[in-house]
Amino acid sequence: MRPDTRNRVLLQAAAALMVLAHAGLVLWNIRDNALVVDEPYHIASGLSHYTVVNFRADQVNPPLARMIAVLPLLAHPPLFDESLISDDPGARSEWAIGSSWVDLNGAAVVEQTRLARLAGIAWSVLGAWLLYGLARRHGGTSAAMLALAMWCFDPTIIALAAVVTADLPSAVAALGAASAFEALLASESPRGLWARRVLAGAWLGVALLVKFTLLVLPLFWLVWALGRWAARRDARPGLGRPLTSWLVVVAIAVAVVNAGYGFTGSFQRLEDYRFVSSTFAGPLPEYNGRVLLGESGNRFRGTPLGKLPVPLPEDFVLGVDVQRRDFEHPMPSYLNGHWSRHGWWWFYIYAMQLKEPLPLLILITWAAARCAARLAAGAGLGGVGWLAGLGLYLFAFVSAQVGFSHHLRYVLPSYPFLFLFVACLVAPSGGTPGSVAPPGQAKSGVRLGPGPLVRWLLVLWLAWVAVSSSPYSLSYFNGLVGGPDRGHLYLAHSNVDWGQGLLQLRRWIEDHPEARPLHVSYAGATKPETLGIMAPPVPPYPPRRRDRQDGWPAEHTPEPGFYAISASMLHSPHNEDYRYLLRHEPIVSLGGTIFIYRFEAR
Repeated sequence: MRPDTRNRVLLQAAAALMVLAHAGLVLWNIRDNALVVDEPYHIASGLSHYTVVNFRADQVNPPLARMIAVLPLLAHPPLFDESLISDDPGARSEWAIGSSWVDLNGAAVVEQTRLARLAGIAWSVLGAWLLYGLARRHGGTSAAMLALAMWCFDPTIIALAAVVTADLPSAVAALGAASAFEALLASESPRGLWARRVLAGAWLGVALLVKFTLLVLPLFWLVWALGRWAARRDARPGLGRPLTSWLVVVAIAVAVVNAGYGFTGSFQRLEDYRFVSSTFAGPLPEYNGRVLLGESGNRFRGTPLGKLPVPLPEDFVLGVDVQRRDFEHPMPSYLNGHWSRHGWWWFYIYAMQLKEPLPLLILITWAAARCAARLAAGAGLGGVGWLAGLGLYLFAFVSAQVGFSHHLRYVLPSYPFLFLFVACLVAPSGGTPGSVAPPGQAKSGVRLGPGPLVRWLLVLWLAWVAVSSSPYSLSYFNGLVGGPDRGHLYLAHSNVDWGQGLLQLRRWIEDHPEARPLHVSYAGATKPETLGIMAPPVPPYPPRRRDRQDGWPAEHTPEPGFYAISASMLHSPHNEDYRYLLRHEPIVSLGGTIFIYRFEAR
């Protein structure tokens, strides 16, 4: 076998092993984690789209990801209460039908959820393949391998591939759409032009059927097409071709979106909608800062715009409206042990510093230094610059929504573009078309910064983090903050405790029959007794002794026994019943999501 052939086979084998290891880690998280808070409503809503044949439930998210996820459940559809689906403007019926699914199916929801989660493996493997191909196109084989390693071994990617939400599918769809659109712009040949336009339009349509956040893509596509056209100083083609391509891509995407919703309510006049957000409805009656349920309006009624037909499905338009309403009204947001009535534009940057592994942060810093060196030398970033700009654009768009700051997962669509940027700056292959090798490297062979050995040591470190943090990938925090056990002191919601630890708690109870008397206070999608955990709640702080000292309740002696409590309940925005436990050290931490305390009689 020739050396170059042997090297290619070895690299392909290494890439396949990384993807296989990634799939195994995702499967481990799927098996060992209980339902997270949002999964019941995603699963029940996905089922309702088939059984009720409408999209009223979970309008705030497009339906594609959950409809794919519940396919394995359709052979024997689980029970849920269809009568709870409401047609009232702005109603969030998904919470009610999700609860009914949990209540009516009992412990069977665990296996049903595991089946629905399997779609996440397919989405993530597809994302790995797309990222590998795009990185290889721009940075060569070394960059492709590094990008693949970051995707396969990032705990955030692993965790969100193992739950039924739209976050990881949105990242994959954004990457696929960007790859297809870039291929369309890169080729000037009229041969196959329409095939490339159809592919780019189909990918954009899929992206819009997965997450409303990706509605910002068509605007970036237009700027991208005009920017690429303006950059071609020699033999510049006419402006008509890129504009025509953009229009065709958007038109095909709109057709795909309509098909995804079964063309229900398409081309309804704008003035006929009943909106609930101030953006589209205008001022509406409120109570405690929230629009009253059932109130609606339409600021376009009686205007020329109101007569225009909207070429999108009714539930798609109403979903955008409901999501806009959620961001218009501040919600409690948690950071560093304190609750705020609003979010912060820098929240996601801060959360990434805590949630992403140190080797990945080192690689990002390394890439930023190389980027600065290139820009200082007057060099560009090659074709990867537009893709990196897209990632930054998506990140900035989400960060600008400061009504609340809850979940790092909201910026997941920017992750593959971050990995691509890092890989092409840190591990470029000289001479590859579109490569962004550091200034001077191609001429002198001198590299800026550490070499391949350090790079792959960082990859091995990242792989170790991925393995050692599983199956607690969702609650992973890096060593800068003391790991997952201290994560609840800095962030909340899906970043720490999303209810995923109940199965581990049941296993711990089975392994420790001596842990009696046992008290359990759990915040999640299922009740502990559903899984056979029969225990009274953790005693709250005695109301008669609530003298406050520096913001803390006074000292008291807890009742003897074992206390198992969800991390999120230690920092509830509604009461401080369990904050007294923060003064004590738990004897066990189940991945930073459930803490177990032991108190003895004095």
